[in-house]
Amino acid sequence: MTTMLYRLAIVLSLLASVASAQLSGNLTIDSSLPTGAGNYNNFLVAAAELVSQGIAGPVTFTVMTGSGTYAGFWIPGQIPGTGPGSDVTFVAGANQSPVIGGPNLWGLSDAVRLGSGTVVGSGPTWVVMDGLEITGAPTGAALMVAGCTNITVRNCTFHTSGTGVYLVASTSCLIERNLVYGTAALAATPGSNTYTGGITLYNGSSNNLVQKNLIRDTTGNGIFVGGSSTAVGSQSTNNTVINNFVSNCPGSTSTYRGGVVLRYAAAAVIANNSVWMPAGSANHGILMSSTATVGGPAEVSNNIVKHDGTGACTAFVSTVDPLPTTWDYNLYDPAPSANVGAVSVTTYPTLPAWQGLPQVAGNESNSLTGAADFISAQDLHILGSSAAFLSGVPVPAVSDDYDGDPRPPTPSIGADELQPNGLFAAFSAGATNGPAALTVSFNDLSFTNAPGGITSWSWDFQNDGTPDSFIQFPTFIYNCPGTYDVSLTVTDGVNAPSTLVRPGFVAVGDFQFSMATSGVGDLTVSPVPASCYPLATTGFTFVSFNATSGSIGQGGWFGIVPDAATLLSVQIPATPGDPLHHVVTPNTYPNTGLVLPAGSVLLPGTTMDAVQVMLDANYSIVYVSNVAQVTF
Repeated sequence: MTTMLYRLAIVLSLLASVASAQLSGNLTIDSSLPTGAGNYNNFLVAAAELVSQGIAGPVTFTVMTGSGTYAGFWIPGQIPGTGPGSDVTFVAGANQSPVIGGPNLWGLSDAVRLGSGTVVGSGPTWVVMDGLEITGAPTGAALMVAGCTNITVRNCTFHTSGTGVYLVASTSCLIERNLVYGTAALAATPGSNTYTGGITLYNGSSNNLVQKNLIRDTTGNGIFVGGSSTAVGSQSTNNTVINNFVSNCPGSTSTYRGGVVLRYAAAAVIANNSVWMPAGSANHGILMSSTATVGGPAEVSNNIVKHDGTGACTAFVSTVDPLPTTWDYNLYDPAPSANVGAVSVTTYPTLPAWQGLPQVAGNESNSLTGAADFISAQDLHILGSSAAFLSGVPVPAVSDDYDGDPRPPTPSIGADELQPNGLFAAFSAGATNGPAALTVSFNDLSFTNAPGGITSWSWDFQNDGTPDSFIQFPTFIYNCPGTYDVSLTVTDGVNAPSTLVRPGFVAVGDFQFSMATSGVGDLTVSPVPASCYPLATTGFTFVSFNATSGSIGQGGWFGIVPDAATLLSVQIPATPGDPLHHVVTPNTYPNTGLVLPAGSVLLPGTTMDAVQVMLDANYSIVYVSNVAQVTF
C-alpha cells in the first residue's frame, strides 16, 4: 500500500501544474484527443486532478468511446468540494460505448476502485458512475467501493471479473439498473474472496439500495449482503435489495452459497426479487444466517425462487438463525429434485412441510408453490400464466417494478409487474396436493382493462369440458385419486374470452393406510369412494378374527377373498419405501400355518373386522375403505 500511495503522490505532484483551479461544469474524457481544453485523455489524469484540485459545484465527465479500452483508475480519498448537489459524474456520452479494463496501473487487482480502506467516510463521496462498461479484473472487483458514502452506480455493465460491484464499509449508496455477468469468485482486499457475487455488500456496508439489476451467469453468488462476523464493524445493516433479476448464479465457489445470501444482515429488506437457480446447483435460492444478538432481516417477501437443481428455494444455515420480522407471500417453484426449504442439511420438499416447521413459526402462511413461468432463463419477466401474477402484497419499499412500471394495490410477486392490455385469465389455489378427499380453494387472479371488469367465470376443475363452477372464488372437493388439469375461462364483455389451463395443477393421492409398527393397534384408512373405480373387483380384507364389539384393528394379518380360491395378504409392519405390500397366495396367509379352505371364512353370521378392498385386473389394490366390523 505504501508503494501505491507513493506512486499516486508522484502523479499528483506532476499534475499539479496542469490546472490549479477547482473543476466545475461539463468536461469530457476522450482517449482519441489530447488532454486540454476541457478534455482528459484518460481517467487517471481526471481522477488525479479531482483529488488534487477538488470541485466547485457539480462536475460531469462525459465519457466517449475513444480510441480503445481505458485503463482502470483509483480515487483513494475524498474529493474536496463534493456534497449534496455537488456530485462528480462519469457518464457515457450519447451513442458512445466506453470500456474500462483493469487491473489499473496502481497495482490493484480491481479495475476501478473508489476508496482505500474499511473505515466509513474515508473514501470518495457523491460520485456517480453511469452507463460505463467495466471489465478485466479476474482476481478482483470490476468496481470496488471502499469506505465511501453516497455513491451511485447505474446503467453500467460489469463482466469478466472476480466480482461485479463490491461494497465494503460503504453507506447510502445506490446500485441500480446494472448488468453483471460472467464473474468468477475472487475479490481483493479490502473485500473478501469468501463472500463474493455479482453484487456484494460486505463488512460495514449499511443503508444501501440495490434495485433493478440483472445478475446472471456468475460462478459465485448473485447478491451477497452481510459480513464476516458478529462484530459491530463486520455487520451490514438496513440494506434494501428489491426488484432484481438473479439468474444462473449457483454460488458454487463461495461460502454461504446461493442466489441471494444474507449473513449478519440485520434489518435487511429482500423483496420482489426474481431468482432462477440452475440445474446442477445444490445451493439455495435465498439463504439466511444470523444470530439473536445481530438480528435477522426486516423483511423477506414477494420473492420468486425457481430452482431447477437439487438445493432449496429458501434456507437457513442452522436451527437457531433468527427469522425475518416479515416473511410471507413468496412463490417457490422447485423442480422434482429440489426442495421448498432447508435448515442446515435437513430438507423440506413441500410447502406444507416447510410451513409446519417450528423454525418457520407460523410465517409463510400466504406463500405459494406454483409455476414461476418466466419468459426464459435470461429474461425473468413473467407470463400471464405465472402463479406470481397479482398474488403478492404491497411492500412499503417497493412502489414500481424492474422496468419502472407502477405496482397495483395487489401486486405481483417477483421483480416484474406484468402490464397486460386486454383480458387475461389467471388463478392460484391453496393446497393442491394431498390425499383424497382433497378440498381445494381457488383464487381468481384474472386481469382486464375493460371498464366494467370481469363479468363471468367458468371453472373446469377436471378439464373434461364440463364446467363445475361459475363463481369467482370457488371451492372444489376432489374425491378420487389422480392428477387434474384445471381451466378457467373469463369474459368481460369487451375483449375476447380468455382461457388458462394449468396442466397437472392438482394432485390427489390414493388412500392413506397406517398401523402400529408392532402389527397390533388401530388401523386408520382414509377411504376413497368406490365410485372412483367403477371397473374394479370388490372383496373384503379381514383385519382380525376378533369379533368383540369395539375391538377393531387388533389383528396382525389381513386377507382378501376376491374369489373362492385366492387370498391376498397385506404384510405389516410396513417397511421403508414399501408401506403397503400384498402377495397373492392360493389358499393361505403367508408365513403362517393356517390354511383356509375356499369360502370357509365367509360362513353366514361370521363377524369380523374388515375393510372393503377393490382390485384391478392385475390384483393391484386401487381402493380401501375405512375399517368396520362386518357380519357376513
